[in-house]
Amino acid sequence: MLIIPLESLCEADYLLKQLLSDSEGLKVAEFDADNIPSAPYTCWQIINANPEQYLSDRSDMDDIYVQIDIYASKKAEARQIAKLMRNAIEEDCYIESYTGTEKEPETNLYRIRLDTRWYEEP
Repeated sequence: MLIIPLESLCEADYLLKQLLSDSEGLKVAEFDADNIPSAPYTCWQIINANPEQYLSDRSDMDDIYVQIDIYASKKAEARQIAKLMRNAIEEDCYIESYTGTEKEPETNLYRIRLDTRWYEEP
């Protein structure tokens, strides 16, 4: 399907939902965070996706490599959200790598990146 259930997984975790929500709702966006006015928030994008290939039948699974970025105005908050995010998604995907906390000069926000692999039915 190429749509990971990140929003519903964040919604299901009480503390993560509290940290990522404001009066407009949950601040989780696919790829583009331009419509999210303030931190903290998280966005995700598909880096690569491949269907499983079989000679005798059509694909029954997609292998999806997804980058998840967590942004916050405070380093401790970015780390807290990243830890909660990891716990919320780890049963649904594999976390292949993650970065330390870095401050982006363009946004002046702290960012942590999780590189994840999802296996989804098409």
